[in-house]
Amino acid sequence: MRASEWIVIGLLLLCGVGGQRFPRREGQLVRETILAASDFGEGEDGWLVLGEDVHLQVEGEYLTGSDEGQAVWFFSAPPKFLGDMREAYQGSIKFSMGHFHANSAGRDPIKMEDVVLVSDLHNLTLIRTDLFAPWSNDQEVEVALDPPSWKHAISEGSCTEEELLLTLSSLSGFLIRGGHYYGPEMTWLKDVRILQQERRPEDKHKGQDQRTSSEDKGSEIDPASDDSTMIETFMAEESKLTVDCEVQEESASVQQTQREEIERERSRRQAKIITDLQERMIEMQEENDRLKTIVAELEEANLRYNQAAKERSNKEQECQRHLRDKESLLEDVKEKLEGCEKLRIDALIREEQKDDSRSTIHQINEMIQLTDEKLNRCNKTVDRLQSSIKEELNASSMLAAREDVERLLARPMETLSKHLEEAEEKLRREEEKLAARLGDVVILMFWICMLAYRSYKEEVEKILSSQHLRKLNVVIERTGSTWVGDRFPSLVLFLYGTVIVLHFLSFFRTGDFFCAVRGTFLWGAGLSYFSKSSVGMQEEEVGTSVFLYVSAITIITALEGRLVAPRQEPLTGRGRKRKEEEAVEEDTFETLSEKISESDSDDELDLDEILRMSKKVEYQKTSSLVEFQRTYFDKYPPDKYKRSIKDGDKLVVASKQFLRDVSSLLRLNGETPQGSTADEKSLAALKFIASACSQLAQLRPELGPESSLSKRVMNMANQNLGIFLFEELVERFSAHSHSQAGLHYIDVLAPGDGGLVLLLVGYFKLCDPREEEGRPLLVRGSIVIDVEVEEVEVKISQPFPSTRDPMLVVQHIERNLHSPSSPS
Repeated sequence: MRASEWIVIGLLLLCGVGGQRFPRREGQLVRETILAASDFGEGEDGWLVLGEDVHLQVEGEYLTGSDEGQAVWFFSAPPKFLGDMREAYQGSIKFSMGHFHANSAGRDPIKMEDVVLVSDLHNLTLIRTDLFAPWSNDQEVEVALDPPSWKHAISEGSCTEEELLLTLSSLSGFLIRGGHYYGPEMTWLKDVRILQQERRPEDKHKGQDQRTSSEDKGSEIDPASDDSTMIETFMAEESKLTVDCEVQEESASVQQTQREEIERERSRRQAKIITDLQERMIEMQEENDRLKTIVAELEEANLRYNQAAKERSNKEQECQRHLRDKESLLEDVKEKLEGCEKLRIDALIREEQKDDSRSTIHQINEMIQLTDEKLNRCNKTVDRLQSSIKEELNASSMLAAREDVERLLARPMETLSKHLEEAEEKLRREEEKLAARLGDVVILMFWICMLAYRSYKEEVEKILSSQHLRKLNVVIERTGSTWVGDRFPSLVLFLYGTVIVLHFLSFFRTGDFFCAVRGTFLWGAGLSYFSKSSVGMQEEEVGTSVFLYVSAITIITALEGRLVAPRQEPLTGRGRKRKEEEAVEEDTFETLSEKISESDSDDELDLDEILRMSKKVEYQKTSSLVEFQRTYFDKYPPDKYKRSIKDGDKLVVASKQFLRDVSSLLRLNGETPQGSTADEKSLAALKFIASACSQLAQLRPELGPESSLSKRVMNMANQNLGIFLFEELVERFSAHSHSQAGLHYIDVLAPGDGGLVLLLVGYFKLCDPREEEGRPLLVRGSIVIDVEVEEVEVKISQPFPSTRDPMLVVQHIERNLHSPSSPS
């Protein structure tokens, strides 16, 4: 072999032609760059809420927003997430989100856009939907900024690459939806980031190309191989390397040409923008000149307007001066007219009072005659009924002496008793009708007397205040009327007697015995004087006055139920037994229904009788507090959702359900919590309960610490306690339909000596499903939870009748049960 050939082979070995060669592969590595981020570690970081009635606050590293209804609202990003965000193209948006929701009633989440990008400059709004898994408490969300995944808000069509770049180039709004469910909801947001993703090539494997033989890869070159084959191989490799270099040079040339073309296009665009700006500046300069001209014209017009306004002001001042002079003259005329009108009205009133007094006295006499006739008829009816009752009683007493005859005549005796009850019922109805009519007569007489008293007020006051009643003749002569002068003493006695009737009424209603005695003594003294005086008062007039006075007292006290003669029971033992049974018998549903159906109006129902019936207990159950809490919390587990309220510089955390029911349900020692807003009332309730539980924990340490007691009280003092009472009522009265009557509350009672009591009071309506119309029955239920003695009492009253407006009965019962005079 020639020396030149060995030199070539050596050069090939040195150049690595005979070494190993691996294919060169390029991989891609992704590097993420944060363009904007918020971790809420130092506050809200400029984030806002778009929506109504949404409360925004920061808890730890979470930005939370809460609502009370089905409103849809959004978290709105601060300015650092807006502006030119083209670098985020083909990047992503990442954040964490979670929900706490209640009272969705089984309805699916609200379907709307989840993430919104807005560009006001280009009038573009792009949205992404279906990013959140329904009914998920928390999840990590990553939204890719690629064109196919974004849609237009109005047309819902997919956006193009150019539209996404235009939106990111002038981003004016970045929204994340927070309202997803129906009912109350709290949504938290964490770690919001906009990321840029950069891709750069990197060689994963480096090495030299390795020549391979047809049989074995990696074999070494045999120095003894054919020289011509080696030369041909070398020449082929050299040719391949030359071609690769040419391709790379051509590619570099093309890239350089493209860069130059891009630079030229950019320069052309910049030149066009500069030209447009120059044209715009020229237009603005022209517009500025035009505005200067307009301003000069406006200044000139303003000067002319000021001069005209000054002249007009002078004229207005002169007109106002003339107007004030005219108004003063008009006021003087009005005052004179009013004085004349007043004198005329006073004269008319005096004339009308005189006419009324004459007509009313005549009507009094007629009403007295009618009352006498009705009283005579009623007395005859009462005598007739009493005689018949006595005959029946005598017959029944004779039969009662014989036991054998009584057994044989048991049925006739029952029939007789029924007849007696019917007769008594008729008598009672007649008495009620008579009392109603007499009541109208007495009321009319009272108002007539008041009118007469007003007509002769000055004369009567002089008589009553005079120390010498012998001056009565002078007063009578001053009246100027012969008819009034002749009968004036009787009229005075009648008026004075009516006043005494009012004294007796005050005695019966308030127990003012000395007031009644004083009035009776004065009236008797006056009657004695008038009967002996020289006025000329006849005995008939004295008798008439006495009759009117006694009749008025008898009628009014009869209406009060004080002088009604007691009914006599049958002489047999059966009548007494029946009376005792009626005294202890409790009203049933049928009796109450008949009582309600018979009353045509609400006025016929006695509210005091209804109050007495509401105190009768139908169902009562007492248990220990531990047993009650076990049953209660099995049905209604404590609310695990919390809510924080600001109390100055600190946050107070409490049960969300308890805070929701404070304003509408809770009372503190009978009063509503103080405060103008819901948060202020909630803070007042929390402080009150904490103070009471602290005193109770010091008094009885075995009940637990103050925090544990407060938590147990708040878990019971909510709407679930009313639901528990309602279920007890439904179980007790299962044959009727049930509904609320409009009043229920929870009163937290803490007397200050360490005690703590929860009192739930609720009123419910019971309706018979067989009756479509009619007034319902009412039931009062209560639950008393004494935390100090660890005892719970559930009580449900007997049903009692109601008016057509049940709230009238409920308010009457509550007012009397909590009044100072009633035992609580």
